[in-house]
Amino acid sequence: MNKTKRIVCLFAIISLIISLQAKGQTQQQKASGLNNVALKDFLLQKNYVQIPLDKNSIGHFTVKVKVNNDSALFILDTGASGTCIDFESAKKFGIDLKDISGGAYGYGGDSEKIQIGDATITMNNFRKTMTITAIDLTSVNKAYSTENSGHIDGVIGADILNGNSAIIDYETSNLYLKK
Repeated sequence: MNKTKRIVCLFAIISLIISLQAKGQTQQQKASGLNNVALKDFLLQKNYVQIPLDKNSIGHFTVKVKVNNDSALFILDTGASGTCIDFESAKKFGIDLKDISGGAYGYGGDSEKIQIGDATITMNNFRKTMTITAIDLTSVNKAYSTENSGHIDGVIGADILNGNSAIIDYETSNLYLKK
């Protein structure tokens, strides 16, 4: 076999392999239901709620929330183990707080005092009544005030994200939560 025929044969084999791989990917997409369907449409069909996110000047995602039907601004924190609210915001939203033992460590700094109370958190059509932890977010709000990023009332954490199969679409800045 001469050199030209070998090259043509090699190109034919490569084309066949690429064609078979593409066909396999198309079959995988069809099997998963993603064939020519936008992520948003797919998730809405699977009973997810779309929640728009905003990126503030510090680079954090924030989400508009209603706490007991009052408007609030929370940070979306995938590393926070639980959803929490600032003490002052908890009072403003009428959450009856109770002392508990222990402390809170992390985003708002170390806090010797934490409390809990029941609240209803609403984001678009997603609604959850839950026990929420109240901590001191003064240090967070000081940092945000220097960047003109608004007052932060609380943090959405893993208890909501994991518990509702959260998906974050970074391209469109949307959070999706399963109802």
